[in-house]
Amino acid sequence: DALAQALESEAKRLAGGDEALAKRLLESHESTLAMYLDAALFLSAHCLIFPNSADSHRQLGDTAKCAEIAGLPLLEIEFRSRLMRREHGSPAFTVAKQLSEKATRENHLFIAISVLDRFLSENYSHPMAGYGYLASGDIHQLAGCYDAAKSKYNQALLWCGDMEKVSRSQSSDADLLRQNVAGIKKRASLSIGYAILAEARGKQLRESTAVFAGKLYGEAVTHFDRLVATVELGSSSSLDYLLGQIRSIAAAARYKHTHSSVLGLNEIQDAYARCIPACEIYLRLLNQVVSKDAIASASDVENRDEVAFVLLEALHAMGKTEEGKALFFRYFIRPEVGATSIWTVLAKTRIAKGLVDDGDYLTAYPLLSEVVRDARQSGLRDIGFTAALMTGICISKLNPVARGAATPNDLAEHGRMGELRASGVQLARDAYSSALAFLSDPADPDPVHYPDEFREIFLDNIREELLAEYRGELELLQSGWSPLGSPGQETYLVDALSALDPAKYPFNPNNLLVAAYLNAHRELGQQSVLASKEKLQYGEVSHK
Repeated sequence: DALAQALESEAKRLAGGDEALAKRLLESHESTLAMYLDAALFLSAHCLIFPNSADSHRQLGDTAKCAEIAGLPLLEIEFRSRLMRREHGSPAFTVAKQLSEKATRENHLFIAISVLDRFLSENYSHPMAGYGYLASGDIHQLAGCYDAAKSKYNQALLWCGDMEKVSRSQSSDADLLRQNVAGIKKRASLSIGYAILAEARGKQLRESTAVFAGKLYGEAVTHFDRLVATVELGSSSSLDYLLGQIRSIAAAARYKHTHSSVLGLNEIQDAYARCIPACEIYLRLLNQVVSKDAIASASDVENRDEVAFVLLEALHAMGKTEEGKALFFRYFIRPEVGATSIWTVLAKTRIAKGLVDDGDYLTAYPLLSEVVRDARQSGLRDIGFTAALMTGICISKLNPVARGAATPNDLAEHGRMGELRASGVQLARDAYSSALAFLSDPADPDPVHYPDEFREIFLDNIREELLAEYRGELELLQSGWSPLGSPGQETYLVDALSALDPAKYPFNPNNLLVAAYLNAHRELGQQSVLASKEKLQYGEVSHK
């Protein structure tokens, strides 16, 4: 346990290396925690049983403090909120903000919202009230109440308008207030657009409401277009507004792409074409800003990679693959310093997918290996899993011996497959083992969001390889091979997916395995029928 080790190390440091003293310090710490735990439980029970007694009113603060020290955050939040309701007058902003943040971390969103509303209802003219409206909007958005979130952001904008009038009539601290108002106004304007996007994504996930997502994406695009039109290009605000505009246009284009069976190709390409000028302007302006500062911040690099990926996506959607490759080499092939962004991993995955579809497995393999290496630290667990499977498939395609593709005659002649295997066998096994290792990692509590098309990327290639493995095994069985006499064709991908827990990944491996086996059996059956017909026809001709 990391906490126990940290406590032990701190006790040794305080004891100056004396083991006996360190042990006594730890025992004293444990007894103190036990005392606060007993006090928290006793006081909270008293306050709950006698909620209206004077003693309970006086003990609310002590109960919350004991719960905080004893490590009972839910109990602490409950009694701090009760204490705030009992107190006369308005709570301080810092107190309300801290309690709201604690309640949000513990997923007590109603308490978090009510605490901020209590402060805002009595402190509209407070210099920090704008931040309170923003925080309240963020919590409403987290709870899925998007209309209420947009209402809070609009209230923040109204507050900014009133404070701008106040700042013009005041001389003291006017500059600081104007700066705060400008930042809140910008943040609220952006948050309204992102709340619309979040609501659209939520509706798109449900089949019954997916049809309404398109309208919301259109509203988000219109909102960010209006924001971009209000600022001068080249300012810091213009970059943030341009980024929101690019994200909204890309989201709308991806929505149309998912409904490609209903919409025409021209309409989808037109949607992606809107991304190109905005992306080019953003990348040019960001390059100018970075060249002035001489160094790019981590957020600048992340945003640049995201916009470059959207541009790559748009070029591919419009059939401009060569321009897309040039863009890929310009922005995503560079010496890696620190963590790799998720957009770099997705860009490499997209290029690798094109290479695999073209049959260029030799070029795709190193790109897929980089995706496998970087996916875990980027939080792209599912992408890393499918990329690791694809590295094994590439090895099988490049080295058929690794798939165990020996003929029945070879099996009968040699009686052993070890001499027919190359080093690719172990490489394929390692690739599939690394894929399973991805799913053994604990799930990320804050998963990374990425375009939906990547959720099923390489799925067709995996189906094809499963079909090939099953077909090879069935062909051996039809040829009269006996599993008791000599080893047969190895099915590494089948074995890997058979060991996979369906609950750990979006696609069900059992469906893939069963479908591949049935398809392989059906194909061989059709081949047998055709062969019988040809043999019969040939026999009739020979007889004549």
